[in-house]
Amino acid sequence: MSSSDESGLIADQEWDDAYFSLIIELRTKNSHRYQEQTELLLHKKSIELELSGYSVKYTLDRTGCWFDATNSDRGIGKKSWNRFGWGKKAKRKALPDFFAKTEADILMPEIGVQMASNTFLHLTTKQAWEDALKVGTYSLSTKGKTLEEVGFIHGSFADQVEEVAGFVFAGSTEELVVLHLNIGKLESHGILVRVEEASNGKSYPHIYGAIPCELVDRVSEAHMNAEGRLVQG
Repeated sequence: MSSSDESGLIADQEWDDAYFSLIIELRTKNSHRYQEQTELLLHKKSIELELSGYSVKYTLDRTGCWFDATNSDRGIGKKSWNRFGWGKKAKRKALPDFFAKTEADILMPEIGVQMASNTFLHLTTKQAWEDALKVGTYSLSTKGKTLEEVGFIHGSFADQVEEVAGFVFAGSTEELVVLHLNIGKLESHGILVRVEEASNGKSYPHIYGAIPCELVDRVSEAHMNAEGRLVQG
């Protein structure tokens, strides 16, 4: 076996491990929601919801369930069908697992691409960062909220930071900084980073612990301009 083939097998195994771990995580975390969706779907035969930029539709037929997801912004879609059997009891048992698998099908490509870069950002005020340097650790979750209050520190990927800035720092005249962080570096020091879905249906990196200042790769200055957009550098 060539080294490139071996590398491909390792990458495939890592992807599979991450995919099935995500299914288990979703099944556990969303157990109550999946039960509610199951009962609603059994009653209505068809339900629709939004997930990570996708319009998702589940439709029951006599022996199984269709899953149809469309992201009109990206011009892509996903569709599948699973057989569960004729009876309501069999469908009630199988649907929560089906919900977890299909949601993983949506989330995994996005998470995989983002995690592959291994880098992400945290936007904060210059004053908050200077305060952190005095004590050696950064522990604000977001503007006005501490890690202790929220349970994690909010992060964003490069293509999300402008939207986050507009939401968190709209109208702000404060001097801002962007903390450039590395997932591998944080996790090698025992600080868990998880990519999780927020209430807007998008997935963001969350840091479960205070950040030692020496683990920040780079700090760049930023501010909000008159149009309410983030300007870096």
